[in-house]
Amino acid sequence: MPGLSYHDKSIGEKTIIPLVRLGLIEPALDEPHCLVVSTRGAQTWWLFHARGGRYSEDLTDV
Repeated sequence: MPGLSYHDKSIGEKTIIPLVRLGLIEPALDEPHCLVVSTRGAQTWWLFHARGGRYSEDLTDV
């Protein structure tokens, strides 16, 4: 929607809960009601990027 920023949108519970359980996002230290990318989430992203940014055929071998 035009004029809508990321912060104006709600993100579904089914999207957020798995990311929290995996430790990829966590509550912000200064604003616990906000979620931020965790250290593990950032490391996961950079590892994915270093491997070419594509999913392998078998994700159990990662």
